[in-house]
Amino acid sequence: MASFLHGLSALSLYWGWADKPGDGGALLYGRGARPPYCSLPEAEQFLRTGLDIRRLRKEILAFQEDISAPVTLLYSKASLLQVPETGGDKTPYLLELERIYDALLEIGVPIDFITTRHVLEGKLPKYRVLVIPAVTCEQAEVVQRVMDFASSGGQVVLVPNSWFFDQYNRKQDYLAPLNIHVTSMKAPKISAGQAKTGLQRDAGGEETEAPFLMGLIVDSVVTAVPKAKITTTKSKLFSQATELQGAGVRHVLKVGGDNRVLATFPDGQPALVQVPIQKGSIYYLAIPLVTDSMVELMGGMLAGCAAQSPIRFLTLAGKHVSRLECRAIKASDGWLAYVNNLDRKQDLQVKLATDLKLPGIRNLTLENDLTPRFTLPAGETYILKLTTR
Repeated sequence: MASFLHGLSALSLYWGWADKPGDGGALLYGRGARPPYCSLPEAEQFLRTGLDIRRLRKEILAFQEDISAPVTLLYSKASLLQVPETGGDKTPYLLELERIYDALLEIGVPIDFITTRHVLEGKLPKYRVLVIPAVTCEQAEVVQRVMDFASSGGQVVLVPNSWFFDQYNRKQDYLAPLNIHVTSMKAPKISAGQAKTGLQRDAGGEETEAPFLMGLIVDSVVTAVPKAKITTTKSKLFSQATELQGAGVRHVLKVGGDNRVLATFPDGQPALVQVPIQKGSIYYLAIPLVTDSMVELMGGMLAGCAAQSPIRFLTLAGKHVSRLECRAIKASDGWLAYVNNLDRKQDLQVKLATDLKLPGIRNLTLENDLTPRFTLPAGETYILKLTTR
């Protein structure tokens, strides 16, 4: 269901019979070694989801058509083409892009991707926040467009390692105009893992694309990841001093000009630097943040640019719910929302948090009423109708 809320338009299930090795599905998708392809409860869930999709198609289309995302991730052509000799199926850029996308799913607003071409075509100003995930290589014109975006009031988050080389892998000092100098760094070790077939990687049937791949696949293995606690200062992003967690490439920074240090490592070194640029700002992280901490940072940023959703789903204690994706959109007679439990093994206890007067919560998925506090089963997605009268 969550995939349809993201824009999916077709649902299919292949069943590989154990006693029919010549069956097209079993042969093509390599399921002879794992009979059957799915259990009866899995098939029941699939069929139930299919019926829910037909029944709730208007609500699903409402989310698919609401494409006004305030936050976008940079999909950099230069960093895709420049592949370091690390081995494995993913580069540091792709690893960080995937990790940050998973974190941004939990911020409660739509997120988008913007390509290098779209940046050059002038489409960046329609967003409010741009996140640049380990874009080590970038062409100068794209960097300048990002600077112009910040000057016009946009907010930019630079995640290491970003902006060190151009599209031809030539060293560039893109950070000099920001009065930021990286004096040293400590990076995780990325190496090539053991070669495996698609079926060996996908024995549980989770990665549906893996069995389609021919030949061996070499996964990237990440080890020796630097980790650090970060202490923030009170600012527009953080209403009070907060402890965040970082994991990944760690930079030692030297900052100057009008830059503000918003967070530090235990040794006092800058961990988060705000670079004011006319109407906007660029925020430079000296280490990538783990998911909960990234959500904390983005929450303050969205609140500062009036892009935070008025409807949120929190823990019973009023904190961020880890592994919960949620989103709300305005409807003619109230609000539509969905909550998606990204954890396939653990139920989540959540509560609705809003300043709006919403006397009724209807669970359209199960066709029953909910209280503001409810349990979301593992792996489930609920579509909710929030009435204002």
